[in-house]
Amino acid sequence: MDTGSVTNMEMRQAFRDSGLWRQGWTFERAQQCALVWQCLTMMVRARHKQAARSGQTVTVQIELI
Repeated sequence: MDTGSVTNMEMRQAFRDSGLWRQGWTFERAQQCALVWQCLTMMVRARHKQAARSGQTVTVQIELI
């Protein structure tokens, strides 16, 4: 898997996993803050690399309606 490609769904999952929403942050606010957005992107890329090393695919939980 290409570690450079990051999907919106992966970014939303990283945002949820980061716990920023507990501090009152919204996903849109995180997008506007360059440093936070870069950290979330690196979080997703690290997951890609970890999955590639272990031979697994990166899974993202599908949001339920």
